[in-house]
Amino acid sequence: MSYKIKFLEEENILETIYHGTVKIVDLGIVFAKNLKLARKHHVHLFLVDCLELEDDKAMIVENYEAGILLKKIVGQLPKRMRNAIVLPRSRQAAENLLFFETMTRNRGLNVRSFENREAALTWLLEAEI
Repeated sequence: MSYKIKFLEEENILETIYHGTVKIVDLGIVFAKNLKLARKHHVHLFLVDCLELEDDKAMIVENYEAGILLKKIVGQLPKRMRNAIVLPRSRQAAENLLFFETMTRNRGLNVRSFENREAALTWLLEAEI
């Protein structure tokens, strides 16, 4: 897996772009980096571009472990956090992320999935109006 995190200064959004297959260990590293940057830039909007994410199997165990990881850091997340996920082209990867979305929303986090980047950005920015 590779990823890139960038700060979209004009929109005050942290964007993470994933490529390949994500493992739970990778998520922990990316979450920590995002939290650090969110504090530095006073960001509460997150865009997660998973368009190029690839999974060929159900990741239920990994999603569950990601949920446990999120539960541990939920108190460190910005209070008004909004997280928009751009779904991948891979059908299996998209299903995995939809499950992840449900799990995080059940934990009280404001996470939504979208088919494209434009819709995700619109949803993130409408909270700022």
